[in-house]
Amino acid sequence: MSKKIKNTLKRGLTLSLAGGTAVTGVAAATGTSVVTTYAETLSNLKQVSVSDGWYTFASVQDESYVLDINGSGKNNNLRLYKKNDSENQKFYIESIGNNEYKIKTGASNGSLVLNAVNGNNTAGDNVNQYSYDGSIKDEKWKIYQDASGNYVFVSSTGDKVLDICGKKMANNTNIWLWGYYGANTQKWKLNAVKSANDTPTISSLNPATIDNGWYKITSSANSNLAIEVQGGTNANGANIYGNTKNNSKNQEFYFEQISGNEYAIKTAVSDKARALDVVGGNSANGINVRQWDYSDRKAVHWKLYTDDEGNYVLVSSTGDKVLDLTGAKSTAGTNVWTWDYYGASTQKWKLNAVKSANDTPTISSLNPATIDNGWYKITSSANSNLAIEVQGGTNANGVNIYGNTKNGSNNQDFYFEQISGNEYAIKTAVSDKARALDVVGGNSANGINVRQWDYSDRKAVHWKLYTDDEGNYVLVSSTGDKVLDLTGAKSTAGTNVWTWDYYGASTQEWKLNKVEKSPISYLKQVTVSNGWYTFASVQDESYVLDVNGYSKNSNLRLYKKNDSENQKFYIESVGNNEYKIKTGASNGNLVLNAVNGNNTAGDNVNQYYYDGSIKDEKWKIYQDASGNYVFVSSTGDKVLDICGKKMANDTNIWLWEYYGANTQKWKLNPVNVKEGQEIADGTYTIGLASNNNYVFDVSYCSSKNGTKIQLMNRNGNIAQLFRIKYEGNGEYTINTGASLYNSSVDILGGNTTNATINQWANNGLAPQRWKITKSGNGYVFRSVINENLVLDASGASNGASLTLATYNANDNTQKFTLTKGSGWLISGDRKYYFNENGNKPEVGIDVSYHNGTIDWQKVKDDNISYAIIRSGYRTEKTEGKRNIGKDVKFEENVANASKVGMEYGVYFYSTAVTIEEANEEADAIIAALKGKNPSRGVYIDIESTVVYNAKFGSIYNSTARRTITDVTKKVCQRLKDAGYSVGVYASESYFNSVLYTDELQGYMWVARYYSNTSNDQNTLDLNGKYPYKYWQYSSVGRVNGISTAVDMNTTVR
Repeated sequence: MSKKIKNTLKRGLTLSLAGGTAVTGVAAATGTSVVTTYAETLSNLKQVSVSDGWYTFASVQDESYVLDINGSGKNNNLRLYKKNDSENQKFYIESIGNNEYKIKTGASNGSLVLNAVNGNNTAGDNVNQYSYDGSIKDEKWKIYQDASGNYVFVSSTGDKVLDICGKKMANNTNIWLWGYYGANTQKWKLNAVKSANDTPTISSLNPATIDNGWYKITSSANSNLAIEVQGGTNANGANIYGNTKNNSKNQEFYFEQISGNEYAIKTAVSDKARALDVVGGNSANGINVRQWDYSDRKAVHWKLYTDDEGNYVLVSSTGDKVLDLTGAKSTAGTNVWTWDYYGASTQKWKLNAVKSANDTPTISSLNPATIDNGWYKITSSANSNLAIEVQGGTNANGVNIYGNTKNGSNNQDFYFEQISGNEYAIKTAVSDKARALDVVGGNSANGINVRQWDYSDRKAVHWKLYTDDEGNYVLVSSTGDKVLDLTGAKSTAGTNVWTWDYYGASTQEWKLNKVEKSPISYLKQVTVSNGWYTFASVQDESYVLDVNGYSKNSNLRLYKKNDSENQKFYIESVGNNEYKIKTGASNGNLVLNAVNGNNTAGDNVNQYYYDGSIKDEKWKIYQDASGNYVFVSSTGDKVLDICGKKMANDTNIWLWEYYGANTQKWKLNPVNVKEGQEIADGTYTIGLASNNNYVFDVSYCSSKNGTKIQLMNRNGNIAQLFRIKYEGNGEYTINTGASLYNSSVDILGGNTTNATINQWANNGLAPQRWKITKSGNGYVFRSVINENLVLDASGASNGASLTLATYNANDNTQKFTLTKGSGWLISGDRKYYFNENGNKPEVGIDVSYHNGTIDWQKVKDDNISYAIIRSGYRTEKTEGKRNIGKDVKFEENVANASKVGMEYGVYFYSTAVTIEEANEEADAIIAALKGKNPSRGVYIDIESTVVYNAKFGSIYNSTARRTITDVTKKVCQRLKDAGYSVGVYASESYFNSVLYTDELQGYMWVARYYSNTSNDQNTLDLNGKYPYKYWQYSSVGRVNGISTAVDMNTTVR
């Protein structure tokens, strides 16, 4: 036997033998006998988890004894002691992961933990409290339970457990570590406790509500101390403090619910005109509380909570500070302020309902009142954002009256019409004054509903007006003495309105705010930054304002968004909170104009010249609570309105009275313009202001460097199209259509002496940059090299060169007009479209395995800008299952096109005729696109007439059209949800006669083959009903790098 074991036995303790038998006591040490005692080891126990929290550790041997720390300092020892509920007997068990815990001591206020001294897993090691650093096992513990639910605490240093030294159940017995042998002196009961070391928070309290009424606020720390208005004055600024409880009004406060557990606490000495106020609305500690005028603000609002003992805590709505007696004192004269909540009794209160001298108001105490006949909004004095409303806004008899959030609708407008004296009819705007507020059945009892009903001369629709001393209105039904009341004394949106006895509640008192018939006054007038915008209808944002032509008097209409210049408007401040709205259709030369200008509902809106002297051309801008814009003509109070609320192309826009409909509200979307930009990027013809028949022209439509810029008669040739592009800092470049915008108007060599104006490859240098400024009836083009030098067209005639000259404000040969333009350039089998937006003209191809192996570098070098690559298809079998296949060249084409920097899109040849098949196709496309970036979009190819006819008999019947459209929409939606830009490929006849194209998402890729002799590019409606993006105009194109004929496409949008 080892020396260590011998020494252990001599101490009279237990040795566990093999098989679990224990030898114990002095007899064992002398060998005279063997006594079998305990047969437990740690393996008999179950490791468990314990919730974080404060506990006492009571010995299972005698639960009146608990673990205790014999001091508050580091190294103070753990001992056994009779239970006394002191902090030294409380311990915070906290999980630290890995099934281990630290045990913080209440004696140290949780700053120290139980620690196994020495940390070498030796029986007899002491346990004390020490700093925790988390890096050593000495400070960590594992927790086990026996079959009876008793706890055993094992040091993480090894297998030794908390043990009562010598099993001595007495005060000051040491606690040490010892090998586990199952004794009750090694087992503990855990009793959850609330420690003084807990940090109480407001979140531990319970939100509370009380009835509106008068209360005395007494301290939970001293039941004879009550909150009081010092000196009993009703003046602003009077201090609030604690004083000996008495029966004066100084200590009476009216709790009035704002919402939920939030209240105003109004003072009796001010007759509820003033309330408990946190000075300055400050949310810091130590802020004084005073009496101040009540208004709807956080400084005079308080939230009510209760603790588990029924004490109230009053939390300022300015933040999280509570009503507190300064210095934690509770004697008469102690001031009141706000402070962090820490659970002190001087922060807790009793609310004792009292009958105040201010109680029992009667109608006889009110003042009869009269108002001018007119339109009013009736808002609650309890909640300034709550107004009486005709529910649903219908004009029918019997519609309910209730309280709702104040808004701009005429549901909340009422016409007060005097009958005699202070008696009025209250007629509704939604019925155009045909109906009025009516007490159901003319009943004079409590709780009778109020509704809208036909007006006639009877008491049920008559009301008498009174005011209280604060100017609030009380509306008394002429049926008796009941008043208009919010049910249940609530003031939240949705609260019903009925009649009830008057008792002075704020939910029975009202503000009457006079308004015009049109509730524009509920909107907020706003300013808007000067700039280009589109106006999208809030009713359906796919529809926008659009001018139906370029000339004077062209009408304003509604149209599907197509990004044309006719749908862009420049909002520009003209001072006095008014704006002119310049039209993109006229290149900003004309403005939106209220025809007739007499503020009549139904007046038309068109584009016209601006002269600044009349109201017809000016607008005021408002916003509703949701940020939607309303445009009010400066001629009066009529607003831009969609005629008849019809959401369709060509619906007229007129002026109408504002009544809050979404068809009178607009989203402003800034167009892609930059700060300082006055002229929108786009394609223009540039004409001489003095003779607009002469325009800029690139000689012989050449694309070569050095070609002169000249004047020629306007002829519609591409040589006369120029892209104006804003480059920042007030500077523009002017790219030539003849070069496909690859060259710019340039001062040859930057030489401003005897300058030659020609075309040169784009280089971004100063000779190609111009500042374009408005001057009278035209624009001046100033060189950035010297802004006093301008383009000049002296001696205007065909072929006359442009030159630079010193600016002369009176010289009309230095002023030019800008007119939006578009056109086509045909070069062999290449067809380039110049759109109004100034997008670079480009030609692309679409390919599949039919086109064989492609040399993509050669394709790119042949001026092909993009490719749309087939990813797959569904077969065209008319019987049996039509399988999905992947284009065998798809991966190769995508990889090699990407390698040379060619932008690409993807298309899939669809023959789906069910939603199930649509989902299958979507799955196949999404799988094929994994890891790819089709920047030109993903298109569904719809053209399988053979399948559709076999399925539906004809592609033109309604079943076929509906099904084909629905499956197309399903695939598009799936792709859109997967994050791809989507579109549909089909022939023009499919778009017009088969698909319900208006329902489809994304851009359209239209197929209609081009013939050099037919000039059908001039008959394709590019700005019409459908937003075509690409036009497949040929199937027999020839492109370097492709051995077969190939489909040719041009970008048109």
